Amino acid sequence: MEIMFPGLDADAHRRIAAVIRYPIQVDPGEHLVRSGDRFHDLYSVHDGVFKAYVDDANGREHVWGFNVQGELMGLHAITTGHYQANFVALEPSRVAAIPYSQLFTLFDQIPPLFDFLMRAASGRLGILERLSGDHAAQVRMAAFLVSLPRRFQPLAHAPDTFRLPMSRRDVANYLRLVPETVSRMFSRFVRDGLIRVDGQDVTLLKLARLEEIGKPLGEL
Repeated sequence: MEIMFPGLDADAHRRIAAVIRYPIQVDPGEHLVRSGDRFHDLYSVHDGVFKAYVDDANGREHVWGFNVQGELMGLHAITTGHYQANFVALEPSRVAAIPYSQLFTLFDQIPPLFDFLMRAASGRLGILERLSGDHAAQVRMAAFLVSLPRRFQPLAHAPDTFRLPMSRRDVANYLRLVPETVSRMFSRFVRDGLIRVDGQDVTLLKLARLEEIGKPLGEL
């Protein structure tokens, strides 16, 4: 099995491979799980990109985030026993399903796996807390963009150039902005020479300056 859990050694991956289901193919626009489905598995993204979202009582979509290679989905379901969000593939994707019933056995066999899951849960909680703060649009956009070199490296065409499979509307929803503001921020950053945009490709031209602008939020 190919590496899907960054930081774990080959022996750990062999033990995990013995109990997971892999690969699970998910086509663009196809849902892996839907909100309310009974929780059985955590999912590790091998390749591709997923959007996590919920619909409110009025049918309005709220984007919780995006998951890429090496990231886990479904941690929020552990408490309730049901998935709390919809996970839809934005491009051809593959995931591994980790049965929750096997998780504690794996923790005993692979202590670093527990740390991996706790860091994933803690990191996601920190992002949600920071996004709830009162931050200007340019801070939100800059913080999102500077996260790309780390999170979207498998999608890179060249150093600091990344293809964004999500729509501007999805980015706006995630950042708690309106689509017009996101378009305006992209245009502003292009005009200021901070980024270059070519369709879905974004090149970070002045990473240090973007990091300075987004510093109040950190990486998203």
